[in-house]
Amino acid sequence: MNSWKSVFAVTLGVYAVLVTGCGSQRPEGIPELFPAKVTVKEGASPIADASVFLVLQGGDSGSWAANGVTDTNGVAVINTSQGAWKSKGAPAGDYKIFITKRPDIEEDPVPDEIREDSDAMQRFSAEQLRKLQAAPKIIPDILADPSKSPLKMSVAKGGTAELTVDVSEHK
Repeated sequence: MNSWKSVFAVTLGVYAVLVTGCGSQRPEGIPELFPAKVTVKEGASPIADASVFLVLQGGDSGSWAANGVTDTNGVAVINTSQGAWKSKGAPAGDYKIFITKRPDIEEDPVPDEIREDSDAMQRFSAEQLRKLQAAPKIIPDILADPSKSPLKMSVAKGGTAELTVDVSEHK
């Protein structure tokens, strides 16, 4: 009889995990979320690994954030997050959008002989930063600046918000 109680307890625990999920609980103050995605491309070519940020206009986003990263097709599925909690979608509202992407450069490996020399490491890091800054920009400055970006999107209750951005139109 004791083994049946153990089996029942384990089964109940597995059921609870399946029903509630493994992630943290939805924080208070997070509004209802609706599907949203942003496609980033240059001409006909998708841009992968670009970070897309949505900034709520005329409202209070509290401590949550809405953003996503583009996949190999250039599509960023927007997620809303707060702390360790994250879920697909964004709250209804009007958003300003900005996009960032680190230039595709190959970083030099840190030479073993300078790892213990803080001055040499500082010079090495400065050179890597210069290399990064000199690399061609994939996302135009205007789209990467939250205060200047002309990109906007509305997320409506019950719908799916979609926006396609061709960065070549902003160079």
